[in-house]
Amino acid sequence: MSTPGPTTVMLGICAILFGLATAYAVHVKLSESPGGIEPIKAPEAKPAPAQPMATVVFSKVNIPPNTPLTEDNLQTYQVPFEELKGAFKGAFTRKEMLLGRVTKVMVPAVKMITEKEVYPLGEVPTLVEKLREGETALTIPVSVVTSVAGYLQPDSLVNIALTVSGDSHPELPDKTTVTLLKNVRILATSEDLFPYNPSSSKNMSNITIAAPQDVANKLIVAQQYGTLSVTLAPSTEGAELEVNQPMEDRTAPLDLFGLEAPVPEYDWKVSADMWISTRKRTNQFTNAEVLESINATQVADGLPTLRKLPATPEALQTPEPSVQ
Repeated sequence: MSTPGPTTVMLGICAILFGLATAYAVHVKLSESPGGIEPIKAPEAKPAPAQPMATVVFSKVNIPPNTPLTEDNLQTYQVPFEELKGAFKGAFTRKEMLLGRVTKVMVPAVKMITEKEVYPLGEVPTLVEKLREGETALTIPVSVVTSVAGYLQPDSLVNIALTVSGDSHPELPDKTTVTLLKNVRILATSEDLFPYNPSSSKNMSNITIAAPQDVANKLIVAQQYGTLSVTLAPSTEGAELEVNQPMEDRTAPLDLFGLEAPVPEYDWKVSADMWISTRKRTNQFTNAEVLESINATQVADGLPTLRKLPATPEALQTPEPSVQ
């Protein structure tokens, strides 16, 4: 056998080294991957594009008709922009578009506001538009004293009372006050047509109220008969006008108090003749003296005393005859 040459030996050594290096590299690669298989990386999820949103103006509280819109009764919500063509079509997207405008109808709380609920920009309701079916408008004079110190404002509910002096009827005391109406709605004052934030009183001279025609007639008479005063009533939802008694189209002053016309006082002309010696003397008694005498007899007979003389002597109550 021939001995390998130096070249052959070198080639063999190089082959062995190369094989060892390759085996080591494969070993290292396999040890890095569990199970000997390199995991496949999932593609990173990209965030979905943000959905465009829009602002829509809603009512914050129940807003009555003929009420100016302010920051206090409006609020906003975010809705999908595409819904402006659907469920929120016709909505206002900024409060500034509504501030100062006046509602036409009752707007419930948390309701989207559209042009249907408000008067056109720059327009306000007239006094006639504030009247409801069957109502008329009547203006009555007031002062600081008779108008709750000037804190009344449109859409308030008030009670109206009448004060008269006692010389208008014998059955009335020196001063008498009776409540004529309750829950009367104010349409306007001499200062304002719309409600405002009453941070201070106002020196108003009159108020305009809403009332049926027969009630307005009653107040027209009352103004000529005494002094009207106004008291503030609770703003109860659904409160209705109350009249102290049924009224007809014609109203007499005494109807305001449920009194009958006073009967003219009967002149009793009671006199008594007295003889002093041969001279006759006639004593004339006043009605007050006659009433005092009659009441003394009433007490003696067990009957109630009288406040005033009856219209005629025949009207006097007489005791029942006793049975023997």
